[in-house]
Amino acid sequence: MTDTPSDPAAGAKRAQAARIRRRYRAEKRFRAYGVTAIVIALTTLVLLIGSIVYRGHSAFVQTHIALDIRFDRSVIDPDGSRDPDRLRGANYTGIARSALQERFPDVTSRRDKRELYQLVSGDAGHRLREMVAADPSLIGTARRVWFKSSADVDSFTKGQIPRKIPEAERRISDKQ
Repeated sequence: MTDTPSDPAAGAKRAQAARIRRRYRAEKRFRAYGVTAIVIALTTLVLLIGSIVYRGHSAFVQTHIALDIRFDRSVIDPDGSRDPDRLRGANYTGIARSALQERFPDVTSRRDKRELYQLVSGDAGHRLREMVAADPSLIGTARRVWFKSSADVDSFTKGQIPRKIPEAERRISDKQ
């Protein structure tokens, strides 16, 4: 009996085809791993950004208080010279405080006035100074101006200072 010897070239082709199939399967797995890694990374990024926005959204909002400001000529420019140095030296903080007192006329005691003045940010006078420096025609007029509230008022309105805790344990009083 004679056996036909197997063709060595056919065996090599079968082995090569098997290697190619393994390589293609490995490539598909590698692509799947890469896509999975990208999806996980993007999901984590979305969750991280969502968490930052959810927890920090109040930082993007600020509480403001509107006051009717009278740019009194006798306070800002009593001699009418419109000298920039003179305009910069006026008592703009006093003008803002006067507007607060006009808005809340029942506040009379010194302690209550101090608490009233703490409702508006400390840069209210600076803001008025900038407004007059940019437009001196404001002198002698009245205008509604929005000011940033103080940090304590802002925190209180955002709920970061609970309303239920006793007044002695908060930085903002019941009157404020």
